[in-house]
Amino acid sequence: MIWIHGGAWLGGSNHHLFYGPEYLLDHDIVLVAINYRVGPLGFMSSETLDCPGNFGLKDQVEALRWVRQHISSFGGNPNSVTIFGESAGGASVGYLLQSDKSRGLFHKAIQQSGTIFNSWSYPLHKGAAQNRALKMARIFHCDNEEQDWKKIISCLKNVDGIELTRKAKEFVEWNGFPYFAFQPVVEPSHEQAFLDKRPREVSLNSLDIPILTGVTSGEGIISSSALLSKENLLNEVKSDFENKFPLMLSYDHWDKKKQSEITKALLDFYLKNGHDYSKLNHQNFTDMFSDSMFLSGFDEFLVKRLNEEAAPTYVYVFDFNSSSSLSKVVSGSDFNFGVCHGNDLPMFFPIHNIPFLGFEKCDNENCLILRNALTEMWVNFAVFGNPTPDNKWKPARKYPWNYAHLGGIDGNGFYVLKNEEGYANDRFNFWKDLKPHIENE
Repeated sequence: MIWIHGGAWLGGSNHHLFYGPEYLLDHDIVLVAINYRVGPLGFMSSETLDCPGNFGLKDQVEALRWVRQHISSFGGNPNSVTIFGESAGGASVGYLLQSDKSRGLFHKAIQQSGTIFNSWSYPLHKGAAQNRALKMARIFHCDNEEQDWKKIISCLKNVDGIELTRKAKEFVEWNGFPYFAFQPVVEPSHEQAFLDKRPREVSLNSLDIPILTGVTSGEGIISSSALLSKENLLNEVKSDFENKFPLMLSYDHWDKKKQSEITKALLDFYLKNGHDYSKLNHQNFTDMFSDSMFLSGFDEFLVKRLNEEAAPTYVYVFDFNSSSSLSKVVSGSDFNFGVCHGNDLPMFFPIHNIPFLGFEKCDNENCLILRNALTEMWVNFAVFGNPTPDNKWKPARKYPWNYAHLGGIDGNGFYVLKNEEGYANDRFNFWKDLKPHIENE
């Protein structure tokens, strides 16, 4: 099992304190956790052959090639490789599924809270990556009047890598937005291109690969909690929503008229009572972030996959609410907003070893039961292509998709897995009509 870490393609690492082997290696697998270039070193692009981009994804391909060649020396089977990742790592798995460069290097795939159709993971609109590369060149006085990219890139290569990486913060416009300053791009066609076509314009690749994919029930908390916990930020959003919404929800590439139309539609659908959202009244506000950043792209991916003859597709919604949450860090508050983006990670890795992340050890029986069950399911999928060989978890066959509700509570109390269908269909239909993230080229 090859783990690909998240971190907005801007940070993160395979460090054992984050992604140690303690839980997964209770099972009979070989675990590989890889590194890859991130930030401008991994994803800056001139949209020309001088600096085509996607270097971090190409690093991942090289790691897969290394595993195929050498993993047998560590007791692994090069003919049974499962890639899995969360957030940008999950979207990276999606790109490895889509690219011909990684074909044949893995046999199963797990995407946690990330697909290629998320608003933050889809290739940048044409010209956007080049403009960001130009801004980086200006920062280090590497630009020139003729926009000669060969000279610009040669100059940037002489800049200290740490200084170059630090300047990624210059691309933040307000309160951390946009989160993803450097992300995958469509490269000019060339022999080494990882991606040279926009995913929405072609069919999904790797339909013969079984996948397990899912989301947490409160993905958008990673963004909403920070705003809801800081009165000054919340007031800025409420007083300047015409500008803040497009930036936060990734539709600021449209002209102002179109932005206003999208904003009005969002207000009418999610915030019928106006800007009365707060810590104690945040669900619709949070759902808006969840759907924009994660669920609409997740649903789009499943529509495409389930409309084709594809290998088994296991879908989940993780819904275990505990005192551990990444929202503690981003919000600076102990308020329990719900099951945040990243809250599934402690089920697979002992990341309580990093206190500032806000995660704690399992402190109750339900947490331990769920952790043991989920690691077994993930390993079962890697071994058999089925998370529950007794077929308790039903694969999704058609749209609208059915899913395993993991770690929820009903009238009978806590449960590990319950098969359900019809998750957030009204919200998905709204985004299908709105299409705010479709590129304007």
